[in-house]
Amino acid sequence: MIILPALAALTLYSEPAQPPSRLDPDDIEALSALLEALSAGEDTPPGEAAPETDTADAPAAADTPEEETEIEPEAEAEAALEAEPETEADAESEPEPQPEAELAADIVIDDTPAQIEAMGPHVGPAQYEAVRGAPFGDGVTLHWRVTIRPLGEDGAQMPDSEDDIGNGVQRERRFIAGNGWAGELKDDGLVLTDFAARRQLRASFGNGTLVNTSLYALARRNTDIYVFLSEGGQREQIEFGPDTVFDRFWLEAAMRVAAVPAMLRTENRTDENGQTQINWRQGDDDRIIASARYGGCDLPETPHTPYLLAGLGYTLSLHPQIVTALGEQGEIPCAFSFMVISPDSPQGRVEHWSLQSASNDGVNMESLLPLDLVLPDGELLDQAVMEVALDTALGQRGSAPAAPEFLGDIQALRRSGDYAGAFLMLAQETAHFGPCPAETIGSERLACAGAGTLVQQGVGNADLERVLEATTAVEEGAHRVAIENIRPFASRDDQPGAAARTILANEILSLSPEERTRLNGNIDPVALLEEALILDPFAPDAYWHIGRRYMEAGAPEAAWVLFDLGRALPGRTATPLLQQADRMEQNLRQLAPALFGPPSQP
Repeated sequence: MIILPALAALTLYSEPAQPPSRLDPDDIEALSALLEALSAGEDTPPGEAAPETDTADAPAAADTPEEETEIEPEAEAEAALEAEPETEADAESEPEPQPEAELAADIVIDDTPAQIEAMGPHVGPAQYEAVRGAPFGDGVTLHWRVTIRPLGEDGAQMPDSEDDIGNGVQRERRFIAGNGWAGELKDDGLVLTDFAARRQLRASFGNGTLVNTSLYALARRNTDIYVFLSEGGQREQIEFGPDTVFDRFWLEAAMRVAAVPAMLRTENRTDENGQTQINWRQGDDDRIIASARYGGCDLPETPHTPYLLAGLGYTLSLHPQIVTALGEQGEIPCAFSFMVISPDSPQGRVEHWSLQSASNDGVNMESLLPLDLVLPDGELLDQAVMEVALDTALGQRGSAPAAPEFLGDIQALRRSGDYAGAFLMLAQETAHFGPCPAETIGSERLACAGAGTLVQQGVGNADLERVLEATTAVEEGAHRVAIENIRPFASRDDQPGAAARTILANEILSLSPEERTRLNGNIDPVALLEEALILDPFAPDAYWHIGRRYMEAGAPEAAWVLFDLGRALPGRTATPLLQQADRMEQNLRQLAPALFGPPSQP
């Protein structure tokens, strides 16, 4: 047997995750999640216009599949979601916790750790600005009065005065922005979108909790919903349920994602008082779908206008092209109006926003210190896994083993006659540092250099031959043979056992659902992956394997908890497997730029 290809097979399934199949149109629960994400507000009394709903808190609907065909420009949205394809069987697996498993919703994260290597969900208010690399600094707060009314024939025509707005539901909303960030101040909390750090902080003073989540996770959720409903931006009319059809433009506005440019017409006019009004119309529709008025109000001088406008665009159901157009004006409008059409209000509504007051205020992180830092999607995450992963990322489990240390462990196992364990330890080394290099001379990867010698010395060892047979089966795609041969080693409670569990789990996930049900013992592959992480929490690959299962199950916030913690491990850099999260993030920035701040953001 050629040793390096054998190791490549054992390590790690470097094939990236394939997104799962599309949502079943008859899956009412999944479609309800989509409806909630697009909903204009379920608590609105009958006959009243629906208030704006922040879709950033809506759950993911599902991931969507890539087509393995040439990608047309209109379908680029779908293709950009994943780096490469993988096997169809992965679509069926979800990280469902076992009945006896405890969930991580109640974990309170220690925000005064020994060390923090990188930003992630484990960074609380005491450390956030230091890890961010800059304080939030000063800011500007704008107080808006929002009037919401049913859609009329004039669309979102800017009223001549507040007296002309007419009857409707009124709301008061306060938005705040500074250098690299924007947010909304609420009666019982704060939502702060940190474009510079690609994070969002959600504070609930009533619950006493703070969540630090990834903007990439939120963008992935919006993108999944958009791609699913629009078939990658190719459907002009969106069907939602048996009776609701609306133009794709409104889905793009709700998700702030657009695969192709919309046909917008712009009209500018300036009145005798020097106030400028801009109106936007879509395609051949003569109704004004959005308008903005400049002049006639007192605004503080602030350099934070781009982030304030980006924050409004992030939160409201404004089409990304309109958000871009508002940003190009370079100033804050004194009033603006826009139409919203959604499954929950198919007849449409209009929101009129008028500026009431402005002040220079910043974000005081000390006000967040009393809050308990908790995990995004903590109700989905296994508590034992998260406690280990968090302790490791926070530097509370000692130092990560260096590459040369693995050679000593392998030699100790070999001297004890445990050749199978020694070979699996070598496989686990690659879960820490990536595949073995082609040239090991002069490399710190001493374990890789001794692979050939290890196999030669273990000739005739029954356990080693069984592991090698599993390796060959993995290479050949003989999943059941690989499972049969690697399964006895998955009960080990050491690093070789972590490698065996990972191999076993991925081979089970490669089976069809029917084949999986015929396995003796009804093995849970996700539980195996979680056990592997607990056994060896310094291995970055372990975080990818579990994270991708959450991503494919439609829980991107939980997925990015794993991706971020894996990239924040002290003494480690992301392996090629975990670097696929970096590539997904790059694709998301290209696909949904409106969700990542002003265009000047790198």
